Amino acid sequence: METTTSNPRLRSLLVIAAFVVFTALLVYRLGDRELWLDEVITIGHTQTAHPAYDAFHPDGYYRLMYQWRQLFGSSDGALRALSVPFALLALLLVWLLASRLLPAPTAILALWLVALSPFALLYLRMARYFSLTLAATLLVVYLALLARERAQPVYYLLLGLATVALLNVDYVACLGVPLLYLWLRGTTEERRPARWWWLPAAALPAAFLLLKLPALLHDARGVAGVAAAPPTLHGLLLKLGLPFYSATVGETTDFWRFYLVVPVGLAGMLLWGLGLRNLWRRGGPNRWLLLAPWPLLVVIATVVLSTLAAGEPWPRVSSFSLYALPFFLMTVAAGTLRLRRWAAVVLVGIFLLGQLYGVSNYLARRQFLNPGYNVAWREVSRLIGSRTSPGEVAITFWDASISRYWDAPARLVDITVPGGEQQEPSLRDFPSSGGGVWLIDRDRGSDTARTATEAFVTRMRALAATTEEFSVMPLSPTEQRWRSRLGGRPADPAYLRVYHFRP
Repeated sequence: METTTSNPRLRSLLVIAAFVVFTALLVYRLGDRELWLDEVITIGHTQTAHPAYDAFHPDGYYRLMYQWRQLFGSSDGALRALSVPFALLALLLVWLLASRLLPAPTAILALWLVALSPFALLYLRMARYFSLTLAATLLVVYLALLARERAQPVYYLLLGLATVALLNVDYVACLGVPLLYLWLRGTTEERRPARWWWLPAAALPAAFLLLKLPALLHDARGVAGVAAAPPTLHGLLLKLGLPFYSATVGETTDFWRFYLVVPVGLAGMLLWGLGLRNLWRRGGPNRWLLLAPWPLLVVIATVVLSTLAAGEPWPRVSSFSLYALPFFLMTVAAGTLRLRRWAAVVLVGIFLLGQLYGVSNYLARRQFLNPGYNVAWREVSRLIGSRTSPGEVAITFWDASISRYWDAPARLVDITVPGGEQQEPSLRDFPSSGGGVWLIDRDRGSDTARTATEAFVTRMRALAATTEEFSVMPLSPTEQRWRSRLGGRPADPAYLRVYHFRP
């Protein structure tokens, strides 16, 4: 299938269509879906002109978001809109890289695979640093490629500045940037002047990291100090396997539909393996730009997070792997090289059908593996508002995100510390306080929140005269069984439950 696209007009139309489709999918119901919990963290970090920042994520994105909020407000749609231009820039850079690294028809295929990726669509429109980090990552790789090909000082200078910009958004990039610079250093051996231009390009990010080193070490100590369960074989396999699953099928909870998932996963893995072989055979230093990133970042994420992180594996590994996703999909596209036309059509067809299925779940607002995303807070507010009585209180444990959508008459209280409910009179004096109590309970992937919620439910059941229970986004028995196997503990029968305790 190693042919060329002879019709420039058709090629241009296919490229333009990919950008149009990607844009439409990004902005679809941009402000209608409730914010993910981490998106609420973005709001919390950008309340002032001197924003706070996460461990390993400096304030570059948050300063930009603060200015954006001053201009466009803090509605859900406005907050997410900042990510859209960076996502489009990332897709443009995918096209520029694919055009240089792959033959024309294969480059167009790679562009469409990224544009239709449900994994990318889920993360790149969030009010988080994901799309900015991905765009900066691709820009750094593209400038490194230009610096190697053209050997002019301006490209090395731009590379150094772009790398500093990337590190100012995500410190984790410092794990991969040295390897990129070593690759660039190895390709300039035969060109003596370029060897010296390489030095300032590397010195700029090195100086930046030295300036930030105290804060970086402080954050690293803080993360390492969090109690984490010893890594298990089950958890390691999940961390290694989930990025490949997410990159092919998306992050919907339809992993138990084997008749859909298995063919798509096998087609994706086969194309990826063929792509690795084809790129290796093609030779040249540029092959490493596609060969290395995906497995490298997956392994790094697995090792680091298995050591530092407790709790469910999928939310953490997937966001790391997002930055290598375009390289993975370009390698999948490269798997069609030297294939017979019918074999390429069959494998790519299966893979694309899987992506379209994932996109349809995304558009239909299906549930996702990550328990922090897609919680129906507006529906919960309407449910409680339709059944509550004056003077009742609604509580949630460690979940301030619901307050953004709360308009029910019951007063909302977010219990953020163990024992905090004892400070709330209507809870402390229940049932003599007279008013009913609502509890909003969802799976956050947090054992601490789960334990506190279960203890509260047990206590309130014993005190209440009547207890009502409502299920929001219920799980099918099959899905519940598979979520239990993956999570290592029994899964709840519904994604979100609401209790009403009456005195």
